[in-house]
Amino acid sequence: MTEFPRLFSPVRVGGLALANRLVHVATLNNLAAGNRATDRSVAYYEVRARGGVGLIVSEGIAVHPKAVPTGAVIAGFEAGAVEGLRRITEAVHRHGVPMLAQLWHLGRQQLWTPISAPWAPSEAADPHSLTVPHAMSRAEIAEVVAGFVTTARHAREAGFDGVELHGAHGYLITQFLSPYSNRRTDEYGGSLEHRMRFVLEIVGGIRDACGPGFVLGVKLNGHEFVDGGIDTTEARGIARQLVLAGVDLLGVSQGNFSKSLEAHAPDMHFPPAPFRHIAREIRGAAGGVPVYAMARFTAPAEAEAALASGDADLVGMSRALIADPALPAKIRAGRVDDVRPCIVCNVCWGAIPQGRPLFCIYNPSVGHEATVDADAPPPAATAKRVVVIGGGLAGLEAARVAALRGHAVTLLERAGVLGGQALLAERLPGRADFGRMTRWLVGRVERLPIDVRLETEATRAGVLALAPDAVVVATGARPPVVSWAEGAGLSRVMSAWDVVDGVTLPSGDAVVVDADGEHEGPGVAELLAAERRRVTLVTPFDHVGFYANYLSRIGIMRRLGQAGVRLLTAAAPRRYDGAALTVEHLYARTSERVDAGVVVLAGPNRAQAGLADELRDAVGEVHVIGDAYAPRKAAAAIHEGHRIGRSL
Repeated sequence: MTEFPRLFSPVRVGGLALANRLVHVATLNNLAAGNRATDRSVAYYEVRARGGVGLIVSEGIAVHPKAVPTGAVIAGFEAGAVEGLRRITEAVHRHGVPMLAQLWHLGRQQLWTPISAPWAPSEAADPHSLTVPHAMSRAEIAEVVAGFVTTARHAREAGFDGVELHGAHGYLITQFLSPYSNRRTDEYGGSLEHRMRFVLEIVGGIRDACGPGFVLGVKLNGHEFVDGGIDTTEARGIARQLVLAGVDLLGVSQGNFSKSLEAHAPDMHFPPAPFRHIAREIRGAAGGVPVYAMARFTAPAEAEAALASGDADLVGMSRALIADPALPAKIRAGRVDDVRPCIVCNVCWGAIPQGRPLFCIYNPSVGHEATVDADAPPPAATAKRVVVIGGGLAGLEAARVAALRGHAVTLLERAGVLGGQALLAERLPGRADFGRMTRWLVGRVERLPIDVRLETEATRAGVLALAPDAVVVATGARPPVVSWAEGAGLSRVMSAWDVVDGVTLPSGDAVVVDADGEHEGPGVAELLAAERRRVTLVTPFDHVGFYANYLSRIGIMRRLGQAGVRLLTAAAPRRYDGAALTVEHLYARTSERVDAGVVVLAGPNRAQAGLADELRDAVGEVHVIGDAYAPRKAAAAIHEGHRIGRSL
């Protein structure tokens, strides 16, 4: 008997019998090329079907030339796309998993192609790019409706069990449905009945072309979280009309490409499943048609709770199945602790609008499923004695992979615990889930036959005494040093990790100098503002959170604004005397003095790899990885550790 009986109970969606209630939510993976599916596309979906999910919804498949932002998006309206799509469905069906093709059109949203002339129901500007679209004529509306129908027919030819229309996140269908974006005065605008005409014409056309047995779903926007947009009351009315039109499945998401987009894929600053109540509202209007909830479901208990409470009939996951495709199978087998937990960092989402292949902060298999198995790397041809110096993220992953391959691994860590600087990162405001990744890596290392030696300072003599065939130096980085502080200022310059670690700081106003460009600087600024200090954040980048994904950056800016933190972008410190920091505005080439009783530095750190040079003349293989090689982000450290572990 499974621990999660509702999650693993069967359910029918139209004519489909699903083995469980877990849905792989549509996620653009950018693995296509030339607007066609590739071998990498096929492998991505097959691995997740093998993992035991109940239903897979494909990435967004373009229905019209105006819906093709890059070559990494499959042009489903072209007959030439059918062959590649058929390879995907055949691979998924081999594992007994049904699959829907998601059909999409971006409308006015300019994520990738700022030089195009996008189509939309009205001239209202895209709130993300501020691009003013072309208002579609009736003939162009009919052309796009026909594109949806043609793409659905191609999906059926390719072996899909049905399609899902993307009617959420402010894409074209939402743009017609929402009074926020639809300003038309003809039969496609105004009343809800008229605003629904576009989607109902698509639904009717697909039904006529593909028949009643072909599953037809719609991903709805349950709440746009913008003034004048779709709210739950409006969404319930939309759902009722779609059910009357014969739709078989409703997915419920939220937010659009405005400042509410963070609700689309809420990061670790949000609580688990924060919008499942919206799915409950839609389910109440769905008349028995199955409804699936989504957004920050990462654990089976969260999904089980949503099903048990009646919030939804199924639960959608995306990021959790990116982090661990075998999540369903592991859960069903009672191996919940083995699941590589998604930490909702949104590193994966950050790759999507940049047109880069899908990426996970600590699952190196993503996008390389045919050649890389992060849980089962290939055995080594020759077993070696491997010494890993440093138990941070890079060292942990290198040790884990090397041990899985059959090497005899000794891990030396000078602290009393494993985890390195990651243990401090999880203590930033709202970043506690970062620790789930660290604990998972530590747990894997502790389960393997790895000789872990804590409170052990690595020295040349000590390492050589272990007679290693290979040494991996993962000793991390040190906080930055400054040349612009003098006199009393030197004692008032601290590192971000001093703040997080609870070091007593000098009193007075605080300036955070953020050369990290992600969460460290803003997080420390939040901590200092919570102490009722006046805080200024200075960054050389032209905007705060330069390296953070767009969704998370929305939250960063909101929280800093609410905390009253002053922001100085494109600025750099030039002199600190203990009372005020002189800041140069890099573009204007002007300066100002900012009161500062304490200055806190968030990067750039300094690589710490001195021991490597001491070992090269005595050990055949010496590898320097992670921040010890060059201070970077967590993803770089882990992926580098994995790569070295596989190469030993």
